[in-house]
Amino acid sequence: WKALAESLKLDRVLKSLDLSCCNFGYEGVWKILAASLATNGALTSINFSDCREACVEGWKALAESLKVNCTLTSMNLSGAEAGDEGCKALAEGLKGNQTLTSLSLRSIGALDVGLEALAKALQCNGSIKELDICGNHPGPVAVEALIKMLEENDSLLDVNSGLFDNERQYSNIFRPRPAMSEELAERYRKFQCIAEKRTLQNKVLRHVTVPLLLSNSVYLGGSLIPQDLMQHVTNDYLCSKGALQDRL
Repeated sequence: WKALAESLKLDRVLKSLDLSCCNFGYEGVWKILAASLATNGALTSINFSDCREACVEGWKALAESLKVNCTLTSMNLSGAEAGDEGCKALAEGLKGNQTLTSLSLRSIGALDVGLEALAKALQCNGSIKELDICGNHPGPVAVEALIKMLEENDSLLDVNSGLFDNERQYSNIFRPRPAMSEELAERYRKFQCIAEKRTLQNKVLRHVTVPLLLSNSVYLGGSLIPQDLMQHVTNDYLCSKGALQDRL
């Protein structure tokens, strides 16, 4: 593990790394791997899903790396054992990161405190477009923070907000499912409705409207689409998704 971490510090070639289902219980493994991302200048995608025994110090090291890493665009932490303390550490890193566009936090054992910290951090993060927070356990404070997150952050385009239904697909449930009051369930349903509406609207924009705008065969009222409108759409929307580069 130490050899891998040292290699990652200097590597300038590897673009994607899958470390899913690893056991980070060995002394310092999670911390040194997370810290290596601070100086890695090549990786754009990393998968830490279902990693076990990831200590709080490792989450803090990951947060510090995210503050300075400028190449990583996709990170999968689903099933990693973060808990509230790990979530609070990760939240600090997300506040300072401006390159991640896709983040999965599915079933990471987050309760009210951890989810609140993440939601507040994501209120001001302008780079993340896709977010998966299914399978966690929000309390009343976290639910209100999640609603505010969507109200304040227009950059979040695709939010997977499922609560416990989707969790049945996963075996990595770390804590007993807390009972949710009717009032709390209603507030969470509001959050889900906002998230699902936005996701649907942006799917139409991504898969229908934007491709039409980028097509040279599209005309509006007999006139070509103005170049400044094309530029606005491609710059502010597609570049963050990498779709423009795929088309060129």
